[in-house]
Amino acid sequence: MAAVILQRYRERRLLRRNRIFRDRTHPFDVFDDDVIFAKFRFRRQEILAITDDISVDILLSKRMGSLTPLLQVLITLRYFASGSFQDVCGELIGVDQSTVSRTVTRVTDVLLRQ
Repeated sequence: MAAVILQRYRERRLLRRNRIFRDRTHPFDVFDDDVIFAKFRFRRQEILAITDDISVDILLSKRMGSLTPLLQVLITLRYFASGSFQDVCGELIGVDQSTVSRTVTRVTDVLLRQ
């Protein structure tokens, strides 16, 4: 009996999917200043200033695949600027709706405390 359970555990371990890291597009690399202002309602320098002010409070971790403070601010500003659904805002950067929800909540809380 124990041998069967051990064999099933080994089989399941072999069937695990590898983590997939999505290639996120960075809006600062892709868009020019006019498009950034149209999509986020702030200028490039203003976005960088906001990020500098709150980056310590929203830094999650340094693990691979985590969102940088700049991307978190961009996701939040895009959500506020567009008034659209979270999944639509996340598609611009390549993150899921649940990530947008957590990010907007976190950044908004930090901004309100400032």
